[in-house]
Amino acid sequence: MDAQGPGQKPWDKLTGESGKAYGAFRAYCGLGSERTLVAAAKGVGKNPSLLRRWSARHNWKERVHAWDIAQARDDEVALREERDEALRNLAREADRLRRIGMAGLSRLVIRDPVTGAAALDPAVTVGGACRICELALKILLSLPALSGPADRGGSTASDISRLSDQELQEIIELARQRAQGSKEGPPDASE
Repeated sequence: MDAQGPGQKPWDKLTGESGKAYGAFRAYCGLGSERTLVAAAKGVGKNPSLLRRWSARHNWKERVHAWDIAQARDDEVALREERDEALRNLAREADRLRRIGMAGLSRLVIRDPVTGAAALDPAVTVGGACRICELALKILLSLPALSGPADRGGSTASDISRLSDQELQEIIELARQRAQGSKEGPPDASE
């Protein structure tokens, strides 16, 4: 068997391995699950008996095993990165939906210019805004843990935190009254 230089990977060209033998080895590696010496020989236009000799002389069996392990590791890392990116995209989309819902909810509250009392804006549908927020929260809660709220665009409570407890109670009560007043069926998220 040929020697391997320092820092070389098992699938790198060995000292004393000819370019043709190494090319055949790389072709052999590239066959994946269809890998046979006969298929590799056909692919490089050589006699299978020549590839058997090269395989024995240059330890192809162990080298291709190391190659497969490295490829599987690389594939696993790539899949993990794709998954993480998909989760980040889903979190961004859920946050976008949350912001749309919060914008709708913030439009629900109007203040009387004289008394300052909070009331629901009759032009805004409660059900649609609530469903959007609910959907966004379900998506966010179903995601694996990420670094924190900053990665998702900030706190979900920031728009509501400016309201007092009494104002929040008034909003809840007005929403209940409005929901009870509309017995036509549940509104859809586009309302």
